[in-house]
Amino acid sequence: MKGGISMAVSAADKKKLGKWIKQSREKKQPHLSQRQLALAVDITNASLSSIESGVIFPSEEVFLKLLEKLQPPPELREKMLILFANAKGTPPPDINAELSRKPKLWGLIRQLIAVDPSEEQVIQIEQLICAGTASGGNKNDIE
Repeated sequence: MKGGISMAVSAADKKKLGKWIKQSREKKQPHLSQRQLALAVDITNASLSSIESGVIFPSEEVFLKLLEKLQPPPELREKMLILFANAKGTPPPDINAELSRKPKLWGLIRQLIAVDPSEEQVIQIEQLICAGTASGGNKNDIE
Protein backbone atom coordinates (compact mmCIF):
# COMPACT_ATOMS: atom_id res chain seq x y z
CA MET A 1 0.00 0.00 0.00
CA LYS A 2 1.34 3.43 -0.89
CA GLY A 3 -0.30 6.56 0.44
CA GLY A 4 -3.24 4.54 1.74
CA ILE A 5 -4.05 3.26 -1.73
CA SER A 6 -3.87 -0.45 -2.44
CA MET A 7 -1.30 -1.24 -5.10
CA ALA A 8 -2.64 -3.28 -8.01
CA VAL A 9 -0.09 -5.83 -9.17
CA SER A 10 0.62 -5.61 -12.89
CA ALA A 11 -0.06 -8.56 -15.18
CA ALA A 12 3.63 -8.54 -16.18
CA ASP A 13 4.74 -8.89 -12.53
CA LYS A 14 2.24 -11.70 -11.92
CA LYS A 15 3.49 -13.56 -14.98
CA LYS A 16 7.18 -13.05 -14.18
CA LEU A 17 6.87 -14.20 -10.56
CA GLY A 18 4.66 -17.12 -11.58
CA LYS A 19 7.21 -18.19 -14.19
CA TRP A 20 10.04 -18.07 -11.64
CA ILE A 21 8.01 -20.09 -9.12
CA LYS A 22 7.16 -22.71 -11.74
CA GLN A 23 10.79 -22.94 -12.92
CA SER A 24 11.99 -23.33 -9.33
CA ARG A 25 9.46 -26.10 -8.71
CA GLU A 26 10.39 -27.95 -11.89
CA LYS A 27 14.14 -27.72 -11.11
CA LYS A 28 13.70 -28.81 -7.48
CA GLN A 29 15.36 -32.12 -6.65
CA PRO A 30 13.68 -34.39 -5.91
CA HIS A 31 11.06 -33.14 -8.38
CA LEU A 32 7.98 -31.54 -6.82
CA SER A 33 4.65 -31.86 -8.55
CA GLN A 34 2.28 -28.92 -8.45
CA ARG A 35 0.05 -30.93 -6.10
CA GLN A 36 2.94 -31.74 -3.72
CA LEU A 37 4.01 -28.10 -3.52
CA ALA A 38 0.44 -26.88 -3.03
CA LEU A 39 -0.01 -29.31 -0.13
CA ALA A 40 3.36 -28.30 1.35
CA VAL A 41 2.41 -24.60 1.45
CA ASP A 42 -1.22 -25.22 2.43
CA ILE A 43 -2.98 -23.87 -0.66
CA THR A 44 -5.14 -25.56 -3.27
CA ASN A 45 -3.69 -27.00 -6.43
CA ALA A 46 -5.88 -24.56 -8.37
CA SER A 47 -4.39 -21.61 -6.45
CA LEU A 48 -0.83 -22.74 -7.17
CA SER A 49 -1.71 -23.26 -10.82
CA SER A 50 -3.12 -19.71 -10.96
CA ILE A 51 0.02 -18.32 -9.30
CA GLU A 52 2.36 -20.18 -11.67
CA SER A 53 0.39 -19.10 -14.73
CA GLY A 54 0.40 -15.46 -13.62
CA VAL A 55 -3.34 -15.17 -13.07
CA ILE A 56 -3.04 -14.33 -9.36
CA PHE A 57 -0.28 -12.95 -7.15
CA PRO A 58 0.47 -14.83 -3.93
CA SER A 59 -0.04 -13.32 -0.51
CA GLU A 60 3.10 -12.49 1.45
CA GLU A 61 2.53 -15.54 3.69
CA VAL A 62 2.14 -17.93 0.75
CA PHE A 63 5.09 -16.37 -1.09
CA LEU A 64 7.40 -16.88 1.90
CA LYS A 65 6.24 -20.50 2.24
CA LEU A 66 6.92 -21.07 -1.46
CA LEU A 67 10.43 -19.64 -1.13
CA GLU A 68 11.08 -21.84 1.90
CA LYS A 69 9.97 -25.01 0.10
CA LEU A 70 11.54 -24.24 -3.27
CA GLN A 71 14.89 -22.86 -2.06
CA PRO A 72 15.67 -21.09 -5.37
CA PRO A 73 19.30 -20.12 -6.03
CA PRO A 74 20.27 -16.96 -4.08
CA GLU A 75 20.33 -14.71 -7.15
CA LEU A 76 16.85 -15.80 -8.27
CA ARG A 77 15.54 -15.62 -4.69
CA GLU A 78 16.72 -12.01 -4.46
CA LYS A 79 15.07 -11.15 -7.81
CA MET A 80 11.82 -12.75 -6.63
CA LEU A 81 11.88 -10.82 -3.33
CA ILE A 82 12.58 -7.52 -5.10
CA LEU A 83 9.85 -8.10 -7.68
CA PHE A 84 7.37 -8.98 -4.92
CA ALA A 85 8.27 -5.89 -2.88
CA ASN A 86 8.12 -3.54 -5.87
CA ALA A 87 4.84 -5.02 -7.09
CA LYS A 88 3.23 -4.62 -3.67
CA GLY A 89 4.88 -1.29 -2.82
CA THR A 90 6.22 -2.72 0.46
CA PRO A 91 9.56 -3.73 1.93
CA PRO A 92 10.65 -7.24 0.91
CA PRO A 93 8.58 -9.90 2.71
CA ASP A 94 11.61 -11.61 4.23
CA ILE A 95 12.52 -8.31 5.91
CA ASN A 96 8.95 -7.87 7.18
CA ALA A 97 9.01 -11.41 8.60
CA GLU A 98 12.30 -10.81 10.42
CA LEU A 99 11.06 -7.51 11.83
CA SER A 100 7.94 -9.25 13.11
CA ARG A 101 10.10 -11.85 14.86
CA LYS A 102 12.63 -9.35 16.25
CA PRO A 103 10.97 -6.14 17.48
CA LYS A 104 14.30 -5.03 19.01
CA LEU A 105 15.39 -4.19 15.46
CA TRP A 106 12.67 -1.55 15.19
CA GLY A 107 14.54 0.86 17.46
CA LEU A 108 17.76 0.35 15.55
CA ILE A 109 16.01 1.09 12.27
CA ARG A 110 14.38 4.20 13.75
CA GLN A 111 17.82 5.40 14.90
CA LEU A 112 19.25 4.86 11.42
CA ILE A 113 16.36 6.78 9.89
CA ALA A 114 16.79 9.65 12.39
CA VAL A 115 20.54 9.87 11.73
CA ASP A 116 19.90 9.84 7.97
CA PRO A 117 23.30 8.35 7.11
CA SER A 118 25.04 9.33 3.91
CA GLU A 119 25.68 6.70 1.25
CA GLU A 120 29.29 6.50 2.46
CA GLN A 121 28.14 5.91 6.05
CA VAL A 122 25.74 3.17 4.93
CA ILE A 123 28.65 1.45 3.18
CA GLN A 124 30.74 1.75 6.35
CA ILE A 125 27.92 0.23 8.45
CA GLU A 126 27.61 -2.61 5.96
CA GLN A 127 31.38 -3.22 6.06
CA LEU A 128 31.32 -3.23 9.86
CA ILE A 129 28.56 -5.84 9.92
CA CYS A 130 30.31 -7.97 7.29
CA ALA A 131 33.62 -7.74 9.18
CA GLY A 132 31.90 -8.91 12.37
CA THR A 133 30.42 -11.90 10.56
CA ALA A 134 33.72 -12.74 8.86
CA SER A 135 35.66 -12.59 12.14
CA GLY A 136 33.57 -15.33 13.66
CA GLY A 137 30.67 -13.25 14.89
CA ASN A 138 27.42 -15.13 14.76
CA LYS A 139 24.60 -13.58 12.77
CA ASN A 140 22.40 -14.35 15.78
CA ASP A 141 24.62 -12.21 18.03
CA ILE A 142 22.72 -9.15 16.84
CA GLU A 143 19.34 -9.66 18.52
